[in-house]
Amino acid sequence: MFTSGFQMTYPFDFYSTLKGVFAGTQAPSALFTSNTNENNTVSPGGFKLRYSTNHDVTSSDGATVKIYNGKQGALAAYVLAAYMNGVPLLYTGQEVGSPKQVSIFNDDPIDWTTNPDMTAAYKKILAFRAAHEAVKTGARIPYNDTNIIAFEKKAGTDDVLILVNAKNSVNDFTAPAALQGAWTNGMTNASTTLGAKVTMQPYEYLVLKK
Repeated sequence: MFTSGFQMTYPFDFYSTLKGVFAGTQAPSALFTSNTNENNTVSPGGFKLRYSTNHDVTSSDGATVKIYNGKQGALAAYVLAAYMNGVPLLYTGQEVGSPKQVSIFNDDPIDWTTNPDMTAAYKKILAFRAAHEAVKTGARIPYNDTNIIAFEKKAGTDDVLILVNAKNSVNDFTAPAALQGAWTNGMTNASTTLGAKVTMQPYEYLVLKK
């Protein structure tokens, strides 16, 4: 598709792996493997259109709040889709956490009163991505962990660390010495200090910047 002139293609394997990680049928490290394998097929100037749902997925698998076990899981999954590599897609109904399988054949208006907190969270996730070249095009440094999906992205002086707990349980991330120290929370702008152990709540995501 890239050699035929297309600039973006769908990352079917990445979605399948993402769903499997949140279902507990695949290890967090599988997401790095899927990401690398797909990126190896991308031509210069090309991108993968990363998503946690789309029109086909909604029809076959249901809404994001079902696929990823609730509102917090849906947001955590989107952080991975939007920040790991590629260009993020936000699909109709996802931005309000709609529980419906939105029809692609009929008029199905969005109820913007459904989950305004989710809408605000999606806006923050996308605004942070837009403001940071590291997230968009930076070199990715994965940190393999049994429970937490952790990776750093760098572009020049722009340095961002992403931690996602894709499990419905409290889990700890053991931070390498190089990551320990002062950071700023990218979603709240609050200063924080990363210690040797980071305890993360079920489906919690943490976006930090230097």
